[in-house]
Order: sequence, then C-alpha cells, then structure tokens
Amino acid sequence: MDCERFEQHLMDQVFAEIDEVTGAAMKRHAESCARCRSIESGLRATVRVGVLPLEEPSDDLEERILEAARAAERATAWPRRLLRGLSWAGSHAMRPQLAMAAILVLVLGSSILLLRVRPGTVAISPVNVTERGAPRPAPAPEQVPTAEATAAAAAEPASALAAEPAAPAPAEEKQARAPHDAGDAATALASAAPDAQPSDDAVLRYERGVANYQAGKHSEAQRDLDEVGRRGGARAPEASLYYARSVRAQKGCQAAVTQYDRLRQRFAASPTATDAAWEQADCHQILGQNSQARALWLALRKDARYGERAQSNLASAEQAATQGKTATAAPQRMAAKAPAAPKAAAPAKAQGAKGPEGGSGGPNQKAKPADLEHVQEAVGY
Repeated sequence: MDCERFEQHLMDQVFAEIDEVTGAAMKRHAESCARCRSIESGLRATVRVGVLPLEEPSDDLEERILEAARAAERATAWPRRLLRGLSWAGSHAMRPQLAMAAILVLVLGSSILLLRVRPGTVAISPVNVTERGAPRPAPAPEQVPTAEATAAAAAEPASALAAEPAAPAPAEEKQARAPHDAGDAATALASAAPDAQPSDDAVLRYERGVANYQAGKHSEAQRDLDEVGRRGGARAPEASLYYARSVRAQKGCQAAVTQYDRLRQRFAASPTATDAAWEQADCHQILGQNSQARALWLALRKDARYGERAQSNLASAEQAATQGKTATAAPQRMAAKAPAAPKAAAPAKAQGAKGPEGGSGGPNQKAKPADLEHVQEAVGY
C-alpha cells in the first residue's frame, strides 16, 4: 500500500469502519512510513479531544421553543403571513393524492349530469315516415271529452241534434279540401324527387363499381352501378354511363347501344347524356350503322366538347361515301361501254332470197340493206 491509498482509508481506520485486510495493510504501511504514522496519530488525538459530553434537555425546553415560535408569528406582518398561507396551499395542491381526488370528483359530477331517465317515465310519441324517409306531419290531437262535456251532451234535448248544420255542398267540400290536396301533392313530389346529395351508401356503391370496372370485374361493377342508377340522385347519370361502358367492354357494342340510348332518354339534361351520345355514335360506326352515327354527330356539332370532333367525323364519312359511290359507278360505266356480242347470221340466212331454182341463196348471194344495217349496229360501227 502506498501513501495515497493510506490517506484515502485513514478516516475509516480511525473510526474502525474498515475491513481486516485493508486495516492490516494500513498498519504495515504506518510501521514503515513515519509521515503516514504521524498523520494517523494526530487525527486520533483530534477525535478524542472533539468528543462532547451529552447533556439532557430540561423539561420546559419544548414549551419554550413553541412560545418563541408563537411570538415570532405574532410579530410577522399580515402580507407576509398571507404569502405563507398561499405557499402552503400551493405545496398541497401539487400532491398526487389531491390531483386524483379532483379527477374523481370531476368524473362523478359528469356522470350525474349525463344520467338519462329510465324508459317509460317520459311519453315518446311515435314518428311516422314516408318511403323516402321524410317525416309525415303529425296528426291533430284527439279531443278527449271531459266529464262536464259528457254531462252537458247528455242533458241536451233531442231537438238540438236535429239542429245540426247540414253537410257542406260538394263544391264547398272540394274548395275546403283543395289546400290539403295541394299539400299532399307537394309532399308526394318532394318524396319522389331524388336526393340532392348522394347518400353514403350510394357513394360507396358508385366508387366500388367504378373500381371494379377499371379492374375488369364487369359483373360486380354492373351490379353496383345499376343499383345506383336505378335509385336516382346526383351519382345516377355517371353510374349509368359506367354501366353502359361495362356492358360494352363485356358484351360488345350491340348490347351497349341500348344502354346508351336509355341513358340519353332518362338524363337528357345532364352533361353525361352528351358523353353517352358520343360513345353511342362510335358503336354505330363500328357496327356499320352509318346513318345512326351520322345523326348523332349532327346533333353533337354544337356541343363545346365534341363539336370539332363531330364535324371531323362527318367530313370523313362524307368523303368515304363519295369515294364509295365513285368506285361503284366506274364498273357500271365500263359495262355500259363494252361492245355487245355479234348476233348469229341465222336470221339473215332464213330471210335470204331464193335462187333462180327456188332454193336458198348461195354464198355469192348479197344480203339485203336492212340486214347490213342490223349487223353494223350490233358490231358497233
């Protein structure tokens, strides 16, 4: 052990708080080192001198201390005492127990405020709705006759019953019923009108149908899109257009033309009807129905989106029709200009003059002028 480690363990050695191995090493070092030995002896002498005797306190020591504290409290000004009180309250407010108690009180108070009445304590009138979900007007409450009214009705003579007013005339009844009929008609019209805003189910079905159409799942897409189109609403025109496109992709233009035409008739005022007309014209052109395609292009010439393309398609169709007519007329003109085959000479021989002996004409016999003209006309000279 060296001097540095000896000084580190010196206090433990003096107060006998060191283990035996370290104490023996320190003892051997002190025997060989005069400096460390003098430091240890000096420290032990200081410890022996510094020990104070224990004194027993008097019996009135506690009372004298409390009296001195009360006197000091009375001498303190009131602002200082107020600050001490606030400090004490703040120290208690920061304790976890107090915070948990405050949360418990808050939870119990909110639970009491949110308590509901038991079923049956409040009379709830039933609500009737129409097929579209609109609430029906509440019927007029029935007049329950009281005991006094019942007794008065029983006491009335029979002549009073005869004095009841007559039933209104048919014209007066119709006039009185007119406002109610108008209200019923307005209610029925409002219930039959499509919703201005699509419902969540309609939006979900529409998005799912478009996603299935883009993924090539046409059967699933047609099921959702047809349902949205039949219900009506803001999404119905677009759903019907995607339904027609799905039918075209799955079954071809022959089946899609009917769907396009049905969409145009049902949603004539919608911009989607213009898209359907353009795609229907394309299907007619593919099917070779040029007249139907040309009629749709003529109707689309004034549209801002399809006007230029419709005019271009019309020009192309006219050019193709002109070229077709020219190609058809050329063979006809060539056939008209071709010379006819020469006719047989049998009629000429049959009508030839007889010889001097009464037989048929020989090879040196000349034909008549009429037969010559006939032959020349047949040959084309």
